Amino acid sequence: MTGEVARLKLLVLNPNPTNLNKLLKQANSLNAKNGPFDLVLLVGDTLQNSTQAKDLISIDQKTIFVEGINPAEFELEDVHKEVVNNLIFLGKIGIYKLSNGVTIGYITGNLKDITMEKIQETFQNETIDILLSYQWPSFISKEQKLTLIANDVKIDEVVKLTKPRYHFCCGSENGRFFERQPIYWKDESRLTRFVSLGTYGNKLERWHYAFNLNLLSELDLENITQFNNNNPFLEQSKPATINTVELIPTSQKRKLNDGVSSSSFKKMKQIVTPDQCFFCLSNPKIDVHMIISIGEHCYLTIAKGPLTRPHRGLIDISGHGIIIPISHIPTLRSLNEKEDETTNITKSPLFDEILKYKIALIKMFKNINSEFKIVFFEVSRLKSVHYHIQFLPIMSNFFENDNFKKTLDQQVGRNNNLFTKNQKLDFIEITNDNAGQEELDNIINNEDYILISIYSDVEVKNQYVCKLSGTEDSGSVDLQFPRRVFATLINETKRIHWDKCKQPQAKETKECELFKNYFKEFDFTLS
Repeated sequence: MTGEVARLKLLVLNPNPTNLNKLLKQANSLNAKNGPFDLVLLVGDTLQNSTQAKDLISIDQKTIFVEGINPAEFELEDVHKEVVNNLIFLGKIGIYKLSNGVTIGYITGNLKDITMEKIQETFQNETIDILLSYQWPSFISKEQKLTLIANDVKIDEVVKLTKPRYHFCCGSENGRFFERQPIYWKDESRLTRFVSLGTYGNKLERWHYAFNLNLLSELDLENITQFNNNNPFLEQSKPATINTVELIPTSQKRKLNDGVSSSSFKKMKQIVTPDQCFFCLSNPKIDVHMIISIGEHCYLTIAKGPLTRPHRGLIDISGHGIIIPISHIPTLRSLNEKEDETTNITKSPLFDEILKYKIALIKMFKNINSEFKIVFFEVSRLKSVHYHIQFLPIMSNFFENDNFKKTLDQQVGRNNNLFTKNQKLDFIEITNDNAGQEELDNIINNEDYILISIYSDVEVKNQYVCKLSGTEDSGSVDLQFPRRVFATLINETKRIHWDKCKQPQAKETKECELFKNYFKEFDFTLS
């Protein structure tokens, strides 16, 4: 979609099943005057029984509804099906996806027969746009001292799992209108807007809500940082653990729980030793089933929680992997400290072997499909635990019309303008000549940095680097930034965070074996 920001225009209503036709007539009127709406959503009780649908008036717009709290005579069996023209029944619990990518989750009615296992099965690893429920989450009802409209923590669990952009409910048969200040999920860079509606016919409570849903962005609100520490679903904030594990003495934790600001405490960095590091081969808990190849100085592994996915006709593996030094070092230049000498890191045996792996991977992916561009990205910081480089294949059409540069600029602006506590980012493009390479070598040898490299072939590349400050005062670094850029580029924003894309071990093992079969022809360690 180009031009103006694409938005979906939606209308949410809380019907009264005893006068449903009046509500639908009102909905048609609202659609004519204030629409057209792309979709109408009904919360609460809609139909008293399945035969009631036969007597409904004509509905002008696509309308979805869910099971209510009184489903005793409600016997519709087919979910996600039209009951009558333009009226679609979703069911009691599940996920409904629109053709434009918008995802609607729902958990409604009486919850006594819905187990936590069912909730996990339905909503685990799902980030949704709109959540429909009957009850309020208990956290919000307790916060507002309205405990009679929420008596089950199951809704809370669904909200925490899915982090919806909008959450609509009614709370009771009479309904209660309430719109809470947006809830900020800091780690996910998301807002949840919670809205409860009164029941149609109740003149004291608002029963309708119209809004626009931005299809191209998860964030519709500027100055998002004003909602910091405003999330009733999260436990009391813990010290940030962006790059290292930070410890607070027990006595200080007690003071923190009593309301003392954590900023007054000195943070203590915990050293992660090789036997604890998930990237070190000496760690007995390392995922050996994910290792593709082991060289003299570094090794190759598939990624846990891959950004890219297999595509029929293109490639039957995700292709997302990691190049990892065998030495337990936070950056390449840490080798100088480890060996107590100063050398040009880009001339070291480790750097040379990393380059060999890169060339082998480029050749492998180009052999699979000549239209692939191969992307490498790294965040190199002295505060990191173990240096590594991620890689993945992306079809060249995603890079047409300067789309990558536009996406990079967009995400830089998002980081710099929305997240005031983050370090400001400023990428420069490295020229493909001796001067450009010398500039990059100097940064690698002396600076913290983010580096993104895009290869069209072994000799054809575009590189973008951003120098980072190593001081505490400069702010936090979004370690997911490169992945965020490419997730946005390929329209996979729901896969920005690797832990939302984790695969079962059996699937990881299978992917690794398939990757080995592709790579063995180009694996220099086998010769």
